[in-house]
Amino acid sequence: MQKGADRVTKCGLCMFLGAWLTTGQLGCGSGKGGVGSSGTGGSKVGATTTGGSFAPGSGGTTPPGTGGAPDSGSTGAGGIPPGSGGAPNSGSVGGGGNGAGGRGASASGGTIATAGSGGMVATAGSGGDAGTNGGNGGTDDTGDTPPWRPLNITAAKMRLSHTFRAKDADPAVSFNDNTEVAAVDPRSAKMVGKLVLPFGGLGSTAGTLGNEGPFVLPRGFHVLGIAAYENYTILQCDADFFSDARRQVFDGVQHTTKYDFATIKMVPSDGVAKRTEMALKYLAQMYPTEDWGYFLNQDGTVRWSDVIFTGISHGASNAPRFAMLVRASRSVAFAGPRDNSSGAAQGTDAYCPTLVTATWLSEKPLTPIDRFYTLSGSADAQHPQHLFAMEKLGYVGQPVEMSVGPPYNNSHRITGPGGHESPCNETNYKVLCNYLFGVDPANVDGVP
Repeated sequence: MQKGADRVTKCGLCMFLGAWLTTGQLGCGSGKGGVGSSGTGGSKVGATTTGGSFAPGSGGTTPPGTGGAPDSGSTGAGGIPPGSGGAPNSGSVGGGGNGAGGRGASASGGTIATAGSGGMVATAGSGGDAGTNGGNGGTDDTGDTPPWRPLNITAAKMRLSHTFRAKDADPAVSFNDNTEVAAVDPRSAKMVGKLVLPFGGLGSTAGTLGNEGPFVLPRGFHVLGIAAYENYTILQCDADFFSDARRQVFDGVQHTTKYDFATIKMVPSDGVAKRTEMALKYLAQMYPTEDWGYFLNQDGTVRWSDVIFTGISHGASNAPRFAMLVRASRSVAFAGPRDNSSGAAQGTDAYCPTLVTATWLSEKPLTPIDRFYTLSGSADAQHPQHLFAMEKLGYVGQPVEMSVGPPYNNSHRITGPGGHESPCNETNYKVLCNYLFGVDPANVDGVP
């Protein structure tokens, strides 16, 4: 009986102390109070009493609130550590931290359940605001999707190149199983964390580095030549076909059954978008020290905000067309874009009896228009169509001759004396190509 009375006395003292202490550190019960969960506030139930025997239970503790859920709903990660939960029952609020990705919701500390019969309830302070750049699919203040982790290249200081087939990266490929090529050169003074996708001219079906790849490789860029299907006749004087055919090549979804596409059946794994994703995953697994995975979001999708589309001729219309469909880092076209039949003067290539303009030239681009650049040679028979397309799209500035020199009146419509070419491999075009690709000042001279 005396022992039972002692227990009652101790419990009464415990309850008195629990009411007096504002920190919520003590509670009556047989075990410790449950630990509140971080993030969205789920609670854990504390231990219950058994047999009427009580011992002072410690107040639950709350770990720091994690970065809030971003726009896509996944958890923020990779940035400055998230805010810590406030002290239990103190009402203090932990400081917020910046995660990586989009704007997260506020992270609140979970509440601690009662710690047994007669125990005190210790309420955790709310976590700080989640970082404004919370996990996958979120955007920063510019609207871009920032990387969720730093670039980490530990490969040997040499030019590294790999060739593989589209089906090696994705067994679901059903059409145009052709070669793809990837290259990176860690000797660059500064690795810039940008991925360049070059596209060739009419008839291309395999991945290529083109002339653009060898130029940007020693200047800190990753380069990936995707097996994009470009072996179809685009010159059909059909405004919708220009748009639908190029979009189908990009996403692998059937947007048209006209002309050559009456017999071309594609699935997403045959499109540039999915092939880029699968190639990056394949390369990340095969060559982890080159960090191809840097260009993927945490959910495995491509982070287009660090991708540059480029190409010549047919590929020079693909580059801006693809940049209309996703928010990319940049589009750089050589001898393009075209997809119109403007100009009927002698020496021009106006292939339709009347003016035909691709509908995509009037679409609102997902990539800001101030990221679109072109070099068109004045000796190119298609030059009038290039000028027309740039005007229709709303390129920055007016046509400026490359002889003006950087910054070319801040124009993105550059003309040169050449013809239908991509001349970044020529010495007298290096300064211009540095401008077109936005090369970091540390890399303008490249590496030997």
